[in-house]
Parts: sequence; structure tokens; C-alpha cells
Amino acid sequence: MKRLCIISLILLLITLTSCQTNEQTEAEIYLANHSEQDIVDYFSEAALFYCDFNDTKDIPEKNLYTFAMFHERDSWFDETEQTFYIPIADIYEILNSYIDDYNLPIEWFENKFEGEYDTTNQIITAQAIGMGTGCTSYAFINAEIIDTQNIKIILLEYCEDYALDAYSSNIYITAQIVNGNAKFTSYKRNKSNTP
Repeated sequence: MKRLCIISLILLLITLTSCQTNEQTEAEIYLANHSEQDIVDYFSEAALFYCDFNDTKDIPEKNLYTFAMFHERDSWFDETEQTFYIPIADIYEILNSYIDDYNLPIEWFENKFEGEYDTTNQIITAQAIGMGTGCTSYAFINAEIIDTQNIKIILLEYCEDYALDAYSSNIYITAQIVNGNAKFTSYKRNKSNTP
């Protein structure tokens, strides 16, 4: 009986050890579950902050706001009044889905949008919020795991319109995987040539 218990214990330990070695990290799971095109589509969004950053807290307030405006929601536009009503809560919700730590205090909206900001309902009123990215396109170069929760993505940013003088840049984005979602932690553009 003692021998049977020892053999059972050894088999249990072997099973537990083999299960642990097959566990994937959050970074591995994220990369395994996203195609190169998925990665390009999502990580190219980091360029919409229009600045390099090593810490998301260093992104200027105006750039944070502009980033959110690129993610315009249909619910913001009132057809009857031909006016955009942008809830500040939506801006924070958009930012929170891409980054964790940033500096965009409510006072910034009060100072920046005087006369167009309803402090009671925390809504910005605007006649237009048009945004454009010009001829910018992106291609996948590389994805690598930094550690169990962090990844580094390298994309090629380029302009397809040769009439505007072709240019390209490598962009380097790091992200932390949180509950299966990538949150940007840094962004750097390395221009190879400019128009």
C-alpha cells in the first residue's frame, strides 16, 4: 500500500509539472491570438498620439484629446442641431481602453473649451471634429515578447502617394497585456527619410 501511495504521488507530481510547463504567459497568449494584420490595425493607433513617449504620463493633454477625437462616436452627433456633444466620460473611456496612466484633469477641459464646455453635464459642444491622417499606411515588421506581460511591436509607417515624396519610418511600440488587452506603454518613431 505504501508503495502504491508513493507511485501515485510521483505520478501526480509529474502531471502537475507538465501542466505548469505548458502554461502560456499573457504576452504569449496575446501574440498567438492576434494576426499580423490585427496587430498592425491596433498598434498603428499609437501614432495618433502624435508624439514619442516613454511614459504615457508624458503625453500632452492636447494630444490625448486629439487621440480620443479620432475615435469619434455616432452618439456624439445631433442630426437636428448639426452639432457634436462630446461627453468627457467618453473621452476618458476611449483613453482607458488604450493606456493606463495619463494626465488629463477635468480642469483642462474647463480652460481649453471655455464657452463650449458644459461644466454641469461635463460635455463639450463642437460644430466639427474632423480628423485625417493623410496618406499614412502601416506594415508589420516584428513582434517580440519582453516578459510575461509586455510586448514590443515594430511597424513600418509609410506614405503610398509618391507624388507627395515617399517617406517611411520604423515605429516601436511597447504594450502591457492586461486582461487580454494591450495597453500602450511607449512609442517611438525613427524616421528614415522625410518628404
